[in-house]
Amino acid sequence: MRTLAQECMRRFKVSHEFAPPAAPLGPRSLMDRRYGLTDQRLAGAFGYHLGERDPRTHPVAEPSPPVGKVLTVLSGSGGSEKVNGMRVPARGCAGEAERKIAGSGGLGPVDLAQDLNGKSFHDTRADRRVAEVFGAWSGCMEDKGFSYPDPLAAMNDRRFQGKRPVPEEIRVAVADVDCKARTDVVGVWFKVETAYQKSLIAKHRKALNAALAQKNRQLAAARAVDSGG
Repeated sequence: MRTLAQECMRRFKVSHEFAPPAAPLGPRSLMDRRYGLTDQRLAGAFGYHLGERDPRTHPVAEPSPPVGKVLTVLSGSGGSEKVNGMRVPARGCAGEAERKIAGSGGLGPVDLAQDLNGKSFHDTRADRRVAEVFGAWSGCMEDKGFSYPDPLAAMNDRRFQGKRPVPEEIRVAVADVDCKARTDVVGVWFKVETAYQKSLIAKHRKALNAALAQKNRQLAAARAVDSGG
């Protein structure tokens, strides 16, 4: 997108200094910490924080916003429909770049897939089997001197949301990981959610296949841009 937008802007003889790509922060994958913290070494070192990948320890870059002709060319708004004698494309160079990658489809994550992913996670938290293993985990934590109804409550404790881990957070996180292992929280929850997701996939297979085909077309178009095609 950035490459295509810049190429488009050069046609209009305007330029803009885009913010550099953000560093890879946060969980390493969609599954990393889906069921909470599971690594004892990381728990002892960072509590529920993410070490060097924790967004809370990295300042957010604030690039200068485009103005004047640059804004008009980039977004298609903020001025006349022509710049330097040429008509600005619909939604500007950003819109043109998006159309070259996505065509008439939406760019980025597919709403249906994201919705189903969130639904399976939410619904399985209330599943009897998961609720039972949460109870076992909670009892294990109680034996260690900590009171939480489930692992997500521990991870989201407001006391542990600062930029750096605090000693109590380390103690809770270490106990959390140990109790997850003792009660097989992750194994049970994963098995239950896998069954939920397979059911949802079967129910929405046609729409998901169409979304996958659309995503593959976008990825192919993006790879072609990256390779200079």
